[in-house]
Amino acid sequence: MKNLLYYYMQILLPIPLIALFAAMDLTWIFLTFFIFYVLIYRPIIDGDKLVRKGLMNRSNRWKLLLPFWHIKYFKELYLSK
Repeated sequence: MKNLLYYYMQILLPIPLIALFAAMDLTWIFLTFFIFYVLIYRPIIDGDKLVRKGLMNRSNRWKLLLPFWHIKYFKELYLSK
């Protein structure tokens, strides 16, 4: 349970900062952080978890950059320790 909580903290912690930039009408900063979060941060975090679980090789993490590729590992990412 500890690992799952840590994973959720990693993926949810940047969201208030992104929402703050949106609320302050800092459009360019908001878009920059949002794109970074979606295209770089989340695939790295998801890939690290899958590598630790032994479900993916470190060299194959780039596949998570493809849209909807992480759906294949939904249960392992979001529901299991």
